[in-house]
Amino acid sequence: MQPAMGGDPSHKRWYCVVCMLMWTAACSAVNQGASMIALPADVKRLAPERASSATGAIAACGSAAQVLGLMAVYYSDTCTFRYGRRRPFLVLGALLTVLGGCAWIVGSAVELLAFVALGYVIMFVGVAIGNSIIPTLFTDLLPQSQHGMANGIMGLENLIGSALGFGLFGVGVDTWVCLIIFVAISAVLLLPTLIFSHETQYMPPPRPKESHSHWTACKDGCTSFAFSWREHPDFVLVLLVRVLYYVCTGAATYMQYWAGDVLQTDNAEQVVGQLGVVTLITAVLIAVPTGALSDRFGRRPFAACGLLFLAAGVCSWAAVQSLPGVWISVCIFGLGNGLYPSVETAQACDCLPSNRDSGRFLGEFALAATLGQLVGQFGVGLLLQQFAIPHGSGSAASSSSLSPFTSSGSYEEMYEHTGYLAAFLACGMLCFVGCVLALFINTLRGKAAQVRRDALQDDRMALCSVNAHSTEAEVGKVDKN
Repeated sequence: MQPAMGGDPSHKRWYCVVCMLMWTAACSAVNQGASMIALPADVKRLAPERASSATGAIAACGSAAQVLGLMAVYYSDTCTFRYGRRRPFLVLGALLTVLGGCAWIVGSAVELLAFVALGYVIMFVGVAIGNSIIPTLFTDLLPQSQHGMANGIMGLENLIGSALGFGLFGVGVDTWVCLIIFVAISAVLLLPTLIFSHETQYMPPPRPKESHSHWTACKDGCTSFAFSWREHPDFVLVLLVRVLYYVCTGAATYMQYWAGDVLQTDNAEQVVGQLGVVTLITAVLIAVPTGALSDRFGRRPFAACGLLFLAAGVCSWAAVQSLPGVWISVCIFGLGNGLYPSVETAQACDCLPSNRDSGRFLGEFALAATLGQLVGQFGVGLLLQQFAIPHGSGSAASSSSLSPFTSSGSYEEMYEHTGYLAAFLACGMLCFVGCVLALFINTLRGKAAQVRRDALQDDRMALCSVNAHSTEAEVGKVDKN
């Protein structure tokens, strides 16, 4: 007897998929606007003497806390909630995002960095839960033939959310005002996802009574995330490539500092917001077609090309020192940011070790992004700190009239161009390594391994069911006697 999986993997109309994945726009707005504009600006205002290291530490704590998303998807796989096993966790993620936003609003308004850091971490825990649960809707509710199209739509909504984040946090308004607006928008975006992610109630298979002990449950929970890398090498490559992608994009957290120190712009926040919008417009043009085409021609060429464009874009940031050149480099980066994210989730779904326990392995997929963000954001922050120029010394003094971070009196720390050069080149090279690894991902081989594992799991569950019924029958005979 197989358990009801809780989903209805039938063909869905495109507008149903759009509504089902709409919460990803709110998650992306936090990932981009909050981490690239709001956090650096608040840290620079509240801790000007150690801006890059403090930004890196807070961002790294937010990334590390996202491991809680792994627990959410584990429990969502066996949740027996009447209206669907994923919905309670979507609501939990939204509530944590709103709660973190409120804490950040308080910290920004009263100028207390500890509250800003706490709010940031709580927000990103909520975002991690949302980013971990949303991909499970692919395997629960959509057939494999629609995974690419759905991934393209999700990529488009991610880009729209990023544009919302850049537009909201990059207009020069106080951070706490932007956060209040964001909290209201998040509540609106959650409703379509809850309505269209309709599932039937999950019915777990019968288990022997001795397996209900707390120790056995804890042991089963830990081992359920394990899989053989020899049998599923393609999923391992998917995880490694995603880690390298997020290491690369972690460098973008410091673009606001780079705009002030290297480009010497008058208003770094607005410039970064404008650059982000240009990047996203470029990506939007190719996001949906890429996802749909990957259903026909495979995921590998689009993933590899996307990572190649990303590597070229990040490396070009190290070379350009004028605003006109930056427009070209962000367009190249935008092409990569439209190609790779439009196929990465579909590629992961094709290579999952088990389609039945998709939440657990997609949780590992989300954890790969967390690890990449942790290394990229914290590593780049530490690297830039080694190239810090004290205010009023050397080249910093000669350019202080042009930098918004020093002319205001609040922003006292700048960083040498050599530091940005080393950081961007290192991230670009790691992304190029990811491009090479992506060429070896074979989704057909991964799907075949997935089918084999699910068939073995079916046999084990059938045996477990027989044993459970046998135990109940023996107990009944004893009671009669």
